[in-house]
Amino acid sequence: MITQINNISSRVINSTSSSKNPDSLLNYKNNNPSFDTFEHSISFKGIELPSGEYEKEDIEFAKQKLNESDNKWKTDLYKKIYSNLKENRPLRVFYTRGHDKGYSNMNDPVERIGLGIFTLGLNELSVQFENWSFRKEARDRVAKMDILRAELQNIKLKEEVAQMQKAEQFAAHKMTYLKEMNDVKELQIKPKLLDLIQREREGRPTDMPNCIMLSNKNDKINEELIKWAGENVNGKFITIQNGDDILLHLEEAEENYQETGDWNLLYVKGMDKLIDHNEVQDNIVEGMKDIMSAAAEDYHTTIIFSSTHPETLDKIALQPHRVKKISAEKIISPEESALNDAKERIKNANNVKDTPISTINDLLLIAGADKNVKLTWDYTEEQIKEIDKIISDKFGSADNSSYIGIYNKAKENLI
Repeated sequence: MITQINNISSRVINSTSSSKNPDSLLNYKNNNPSFDTFEHSISFKGIELPSGEYEKEDIEFAKQKLNESDNKWKTDLYKKIYSNLKENRPLRVFYTRGHDKGYSNMNDPVERIGLGIFTLGLNELSVQFENWSFRKEARDRVAKMDILRAELQNIKLKEEVAQMQKAEQFAAHKMTYLKEMNDVKELQIKPKLLDLIQREREGRPTDMPNCIMLSNKNDKINEELIKWAGENVNGKFITIQNGDDILLHLEEAEENYQETGDWNLLYVKGMDKLIDHNEVQDNIVEGMKDIMSAAAEDYHTTIIFSSTHPETLDKIALQPHRVKKISAEKIISPEESALNDAKERIKNANNVKDTPISTINDLLLIAGADKNVKLTWDYTEEQIKEIDKIISDKFGSADNSSYIGIYNKAKENLI
């Protein structure tokens, strides 16, 4: 930690002594490629500090001190700054009676005494006044560093609060999702399908459905519901693709029923395409209508399938005697809800300004970036470059220029 204090103190001294030794700051800049001002206006308790007041080393040092309750670092920093100010005191110029020019090092006691005698003590008064100025400057710089540390604490807290709010929102979305899923299972799938299959198995007269269609914009939700139905049906659950021979599987299902008495639940993946005139020829749609009309009576099977866009399917194929519909449209996955939340948050200019890290992570979510790619408080230049590429690749088109603009504004507010 002392090394960090030395680094920051050395930089402060070179900047301060530049008025007395103009070459010192120039040499520092030339020899330190990391010299870069902090381009934001920092405010703390009504105090406005101008842009460029802090440099990268200041920011990194203040970040390290964020959670330190012990104020010893302030004392250490003050001592280092004051010591370096004195050590970098420029040489004093004096002239002899012969008008010869000389220099005296005020940090050398012998030279200091000699020059004091030579100037009748006036130089010593100047030295003491200079030391007082050094002490004041050291105190001021430590105070400003403490203000920066406090402001960084405030900024970090805002980012942490934003992250906590996201986590709470996601948890709420998950609870809603689970409730809606349970409602569809218990209030629709169970009475419209599973209970009927149980009644049929018990030999009670039941009007069995030929087909069941689940609809949700997210096909993963459809699949999860169908999987649950298959796991809870008191019968045989069969899964096939829409390219398979459906009639052949229906015949095998009928054989199974004759042997075991188990009603068949046949899940045809992608079956919605077979009754969509935009996907297949008309004769295929007509053939499917015949199969869908006869599944229960001829093959003791209920066909179950799903659709993300039921409005595009053949209306006659979906008539009630063929298909009983189960709408799951109210179900939204937590991930979809989080994505919608992110899209709303980035529209808020205050979020872009106050919580730029959270905003950039929202943009990464919208961009579909890997979950492991996230900007953190201790981000590096390499992380920024990686994110630059992701955002550029995803939102580089004119249609997404607004996302690029939001990203650039968020980057401007990064610390």
